[in-house]
Formats: sequence, C-alpha cells, structure tokens
Amino acid sequence: MLNIGSVALDGTPRIVAAYTDKTPLTAIQRAEQLGLDIAEARIDQFEMFDQSYVLEQLSRFTSTPVIATIRTESEGGKWRLTESERLALFRAAVFRADAFDVELSSSRILGGVIEAAHSVRKPVIVSWHDFVTTPEYEILLKQTDKAKSTGADLIKIATTVTEPEHVRTLARLVIERAGQNIAVTGMGSDGLLTRLCFPALGSLMTYCFLDQPTGPGQLHFDDTFRQLRLLYPAFEKQKASALAKR
Repeated sequence: MLNIGSVALDGTPRIVAAYTDKTPLTAIQRAEQLGLDIAEARIDQFEMFDQSYVLEQLSRFTSTPVIATIRTESEGGKWRLTESERLALFRAAVFRADAFDVELSSSRILGGVIEAAHSVRKPVIVSWHDFVTTPEYEILLKQTDKAKSTGADLIKIATTVTEPEHVRTLARLVIERAGQNIAVTGMGSDGLLTRLCFPALGSLMTYCFLDQPTGPGQLHFDDTFRQLRLLYPAFEKQKASALAKR
C-alpha cells in the first residue's frame, strides 16, 4: 500500500487540495480542522522561488502531508525558469515535502526528481495531462504504461472532458488499472462527475482547491468535502477517525 506521509492510499476517497503562498492561513487551518487528507503546494504559482522561501511555504500545514508540484506552462502551470532551476528546487524540497509530482513530459529532470525523492524514501507522482481532449483509450493506456516504466509510485492522468464518451473512456482506464496506484481526473465543467465518482472505481485521489483553482473544473474544498460525505457513507466515519489521530 502506498502512503503519502501518514496518509494511506488504501482505496478510501482521499482529497488533495491545492494551495499557494497566497492562500490565507485561515483557509489552511479550517481545512486541517475538517480533516483534509493531503495538500498540494503549487510552487510554480508562488511569488518567489528562493529555496528558503519555498521550504517555509511547504511547512504551512502542521498535520497534513504535502505534495510538492512545480508545474510547467506546457502542462498548465506557471513555471517559466529553467529545468535545472526546477530540479534544484525539487531537490531542496525532498526533506520538507512528503511527495512530489513531476510531468511525464519533463524528460530532462524526471529521472533526477525520482532519484532524489526515492533516496529519502518518498513517493513520486508522474503526471500526464491533455488540455484539449480525452484521447482514445489506447493512447491513455500507452501514456499510463510509459509513466509506470519511469519508476513512478503513482500515476496521475488528467484529460479534458467535453462529451459523455470521454467520461466512459476515463472510467475504463480507472477500472482496468484499479489497484495499480492511479489517479484519474476529467478536467473542465463536463468532467465534474469524475472528481466525485472515480474514487469509487479505484482512483486513489481527487483534486480540489482551497482559495483559487489551479486546474480547469476544480471544485472548492468545501464543496468536495460536502459531496463526498453524501456519496460515500464511510467517508465521515473515516474522517472522524483520522482527526482523532491528529
């Protein structure tokens, strides 16, 4: 079973909420009080990239594990500096963050990020995005297998949903790869169903935001939390148990 910090990705719905250095402390504290599973630090959206500043921002959560993500512009992020600078920032974060997300397309630094994270026994999410459409199933399967071959601990697939067939294609991927450490999301307003229902099919994590969306079609943490309580009867009990351990 894969763990991110103290959180086991054991098949129960796990909420990942994105934050930046501009996210209010009150929003962070409230999310922790409600039992947020995992936070995602969108470092590419920080105002500064000085290593000491970034490490300070990675410590804003007191009891919630943090994924460090530095998303490139081509993958929907705002990182505009060099790949060597990005790798250096990932390496600086290995003792502070609990997991790392790097794109499959980042061939120049992918191996270095995985090596640095694994040297301190922390997991790496290798992600692949399509911001135009949801490709045919065979293409999704190829990208999933390619990501797995890199040594990824978890594979994240996020594509744009514009029609019902896209949801069915993504659902097929989740079902056929359930139990293989995969998280699948349909982006855009038509992909909302995937964010709420795919955990039941085997997707290990669902993404939302605390104050500002960091991806197309993301729900606010409050909405995600409320909907998962309705859809998954064991969710509220699991949250109560997790909070009791904090």
